[in-house]
Amino acid sequence: MDRGIRWSVWAADDLVAVAEHISRDSESYAATVVRELVAAARSLRVFAERGRRVPTQPCRRPLVTFCDSSFSH
Repeated sequence: MDRGIRWSVWAADDLVAVAEHISRDSESYAATVVRELVAAARSLRVFAERGRRVPTQPCRRPLVTFCDSSFSH
């Protein structure tokens, strides 16, 4: 069952900040990282229980993702 994904204002702002920061060195790496992060978020549509539990906010399940080491120079 597919579920909707809603980005918080903070998450969206952070995504933009990450892209801007990485693009100072490499626009292509920035685009790749953003694509990977968006894909990870979209995966929650099907695997909604994938994120970790937040004891104080049971309806939220943040997803932590790491970039492949091939991104480092």
